[in-house]
Amino acid sequence: MPRPDVRDERIPEILEASAEEFAVHGIDGASMAKIADRCTVSKATLYHYFETKESLITALVQSVFADDLDALRHFASDAETAIGSVRIHAAQVASLMESKPHLAALLAEVNARSRRMPEIQGILRASFSAYVEHFTAAFARGIASHELRADLDPAQTALTWVSTLEGALVVANATQRPVREVVDNVVAVFARLTASPDA
Repeated sequence: MPRPDVRDERIPEILEASAEEFAVHGIDGASMAKIADRCTVSKATLYHYFETKESLITALVQSVFADDLDALRHFASDAETAIGSVRIHAAQVASLMESKPHLAALLAEVNARSRRMPEIQGILRASFSAYVEHFTAAFARGIASHELRADLDPAQTALTWVSTLEGALVVANATQRPVREVVDNVVAVFARLTASPDA
């Protein structure tokens, strides 16, 4: 009888262990041997799934953004208002960063290296484009319903929101302030600045 395929079970474990290892030791300081030890697999098993450290980093970044975008589409698309969509997504991101604080340091390092890692740059570009696309549609609905100011450009407002949220995460990490506090503050300010006077 063939052994069951545990690939789908092992990959999330490996990605989580690698994220923790990268966060503690940095990308250069983390070795495949240390990652294998952390997720209790042999080095050979780890290399079976990921041929290089770069392929592991790429898979990890892809997983983080894919999970966030899936959750955004699932929950925020049902929001009754444009700012409701913003609040849902911001809370979702804050929860992720609170539950996995090691991700902030890792993503900051990955972002800084992205120009030298074309695969990572492609993932970041596609992911942020998807965020902007989602919020462009949400803000267009908000403008049409008079929830948001009529003089706003939906695409520019979406780009501003995505940039603001990303900046909030950087500031929270750099200042060691609670991520939810920083994110809630930027949501409140963004909501005030974009609200229609008729709303």
